[in-house]
Amino acid sequence: MPIAASSAFIDLCQSQLQLLNQTLGALSAVVYVTEAAAATPPNFVPIFRYPQSSAEVTAPLALPDAEGQAVLPPWQPATDRFEQRASAHAPPTLRRPESAPSGEPESEIDQAPSERQLVLPLIHQETVVGAMVIVHHERQWRRDERRQLQQVADGVAAGYVLERQNQWLQQRLRAKHQIQGQQSEIFHNLLHQFRNPLTALGTFGKLLRRRLSPEDPNYSVATSIVRESERLAALVEDFDDAVDRGDADRSAGDWTPLTEPETRLPPSAATQPAAAPRQLPGGLGHQLQITPQPLLPLLEPLATLGQALASERQLHFYAGLPEATLGVEVDAQALEEMAGNLLDNALKYARPDDWVWLQVNAPAPTAWQIGIAIGDTGPGIPIEDQPHLFERSYRGIQANSDIPGTGLGLAIAQDLAAQMQGRIELISPLSAAAQAWIPPLVLANRNPTDSPGTLFILWLPIADVVVAG
Repeated sequence: MPIAASSAFIDLCQSQLQLLNQTLGALSAVVYVTEAAAATPPNFVPIFRYPQSSAEVTAPLALPDAEGQAVLPPWQPATDRFEQRASAHAPPTLRRPESAPSGEPESEIDQAPSERQLVLPLIHQETVVGAMVIVHHERQWRRDERRQLQQVADGVAAGYVLERQNQWLQQRLRAKHQIQGQQSEIFHNLLHQFRNPLTALGTFGKLLRRRLSPEDPNYSVATSIVRESERLAALVEDFDDAVDRGDADRSAGDWTPLTEPETRLPPSAATQPAAAPRQLPGGLGHQLQITPQPLLPLLEPLATLGQALASERQLHFYAGLPEATLGVEVDAQALEEMAGNLLDNALKYARPDDWVWLQVNAPAPTAWQIGIAIGDTGPGIPIEDQPHLFERSYRGIQANSDIPGTGLGLAIAQDLAAQMQGRIELISPLSAAAQAWIPPLVLANRNPTDSPGTLFILWLPIADVVVAG
């Protein structure tokens, strides 16, 4: 059974032999390739005939040596590479053309006639991958022509190697598609099952909140349960959408990124709706919608959560929230994720009796950014780890601790901040430059010798917001 070949490889053979036919005279040829599986003796299978209108060739090519044994080794992959070497005992008809012997004029050797039928090996990097049988219908081949024929054979050999590599890559791609399809089914199953307890959690939080008065200290806890369940539900929807887009791209054979860069010129400002939110490709599975947002309602739930977690972990917590009129130009969900990741990082690595704080300083009149400070009086971050701190999956010295983590939180926060024209500043240990960002209560209770501390400042563009009275 002939080995399958792509139209590109057939076109390569056709063009090369057609060019030879035009320059060297009437000829016919058959290209044989070795089967991928090892065989002794090797099997040479016809894959192309020139001219194609000739009778079909189906008989395998036999190339015996003087003892009647096949000398051309089969093409076979070794660890997915072409590493099978040609036999050292190949007959003269399968060797590459040699230069003229010493003392003999090369012009005479070049013009000396050779046989009308030649068997040229297809060799690529010392690996025999096939053979080409070529016949001149009018005369014998000259030696100089044989060298030209061997060059063509070398090009066909290189094309066949690329052909087999491409087939191998296509097989790997199909296998990868199949694995991704199975993974997608698992993701959809898990997401479906995740929604049930998540819905129950939100329902229990709402029922608990109804049974409490707003003055009850547990009322804010119940409210936080409801809010966090709604936040999880939004993330699940983004996750589900991202998986669906991956399924659609895989089904269509489209391997372009989920969010392609904009290649068209943007419309002029006059044609854009004035109130349209600015959309950017986000790292949360959806387009970021950059709009003016009041900062206080976005940080209040975070402060409540921080207080609860600090109390559970025997930490001190301080929240210095902004005025109600202060606003930022952000995607609301992205801000929650950024500040939440920074706060989680501080709470995770602080030691019992350390301070953790969330503070927003009043911006200067000429400033265009507002800073959200999240700090702790913990052990600090080693200097050698700081240049790599925002790299994905990097945990530095903490990788050797028993504190769980993935090394993604800071990388996600940094990526989201950059997409919203913001940045994250790191100060560790707490130096004089950090004093303005440390609450007086923390300064009064901090021992600089025992607590180097860490401070992250999330800088975001200021926006004018209208607060309902």
